[in-house]
Amino acid sequence: MADTVGTLPPIVQIETGKAPMHTPREMGLISGFVGKAWTDMDPMEAEQAGVWLALRRLGFNPEWDQAADILVEYVTPDPQNGGPPTISPDSVGSGE
Repeated sequence: MADTVGTLPPIVQIETGKAPMHTPREMGLISGFVGKAWTDMDPMEAEQAGVWLALRRLGFNPEWDQAADILVEYVTPDPQNGGPPTISPDSVGSGE
């Protein structure tokens, strides 16, 4: 039985400037949904694809159209909590 919008989370978080992890099969499915390659999608289609992928990473199996009704929160990872580290030059601590 397919999920409905009522069973999906109302919002997903996507890392700013980065597409959610995906498989080649998922990329093929998305291309089939929109009838074009990822690189040819308009911003709205790409955002919907990101939501669809984020929902799949959360363990859901959404319909393509359901992804258009989920709110998106773009987040910047926190380096203190497993995000990519921000590296400062050695001179920052010494003042040199």
